[in-house]
Amino acid sequence: MNEQEKKDLTEQITNDPLRQIENLEVIQKETERKAQEREEELLIKIANQAEENRKARENEAKAQRAKEVAEHKYYNQQQA
Repeated sequence: MNEQEKKDLTEQITNDPLRQIENLEVIQKETERKAQEREEELLIKIANQAEENRKARENEAKAQRAKEVAEHKYYNQQQA
């Protein structure tokens, strides 16, 4: 197959409506796959952030309780 024949075949494939539809379907499937992967990445990122936020609130609550306990001990010592 010479270069001209290859070029003619490529043009036939390119101009064939059925091939164009098939190519569009392939592109659409790839785009949907990439979108799904991105969605999964974002969901994982959101879940990780939510876990970090939960831990931060938990640590803040522990620190607040420790502060309150320390204040009560201090006041009790001052009154004794």
